[in-house]
Amino acid sequence: MSSGEVGIQSRIGSIYSGILTGCAVIAAALIASMAVLITTQVVLRYAFGIVILWVNDYIEYTLLASTLFGSAYLLKQKGHVEIDFFTARLRPAARRVFTVLAHAIGTFVCAAFWYSSSLTTIDHYRRGVLVIKSVAFPKYIVLLPIVVGFALLTVQFAILLLQEVRTSGSAPSTSDAGFDL
Repeated sequence: MSSGEVGIQSRIGSIYSGILTGCAVIAAALIASMAVLITTQVVLRYAFGIVILWVNDYIEYTLLASTLFGSAYLLKQKGHVEIDFFTARLRPAARRVFTVLAHAIGTFVCAAFWYSSSLTTIDHYRRGVLVIKSVAFPKYIVLLPIVVGFALLTVQFAILLLQEVRTSGSAPSTSDAGFDL
């Protein structure tokens, strides 16, 4: 690979990392705003008998958005929950097979969710579908974090898959894929 190609890859990687970090910051800000609004709602309700109707709707949609905006960053940082009861007992080659398989399944599933949510979001935008709760607003706004989140998750799972496949320079071997009991 030429130095120009490495420079472009490095720049794309930096931009992608910046996008993930930006989405994680947005997720954190959304979570902080939920904490402030829930506290405000509780104080106003119990101290003054005042209820802000839209707070519950905001919390509902913010939970969705913060989860999806932060998930790809979390996956990149390997901060996700990993249940390794089974894979910890595998020999390295077998563990690698399962890791490659998990990343491939993750890529495929997230790509399917991205595709489906993209079609749904575009459809809702074109038809002007509204969410009518305490406040009416376009439904595609609620769906956009799903599209963005699954797009980033698809890319991140694909990156992890490529990294795992490249670590040994070849496809995983199943010759010694057994349990260490």
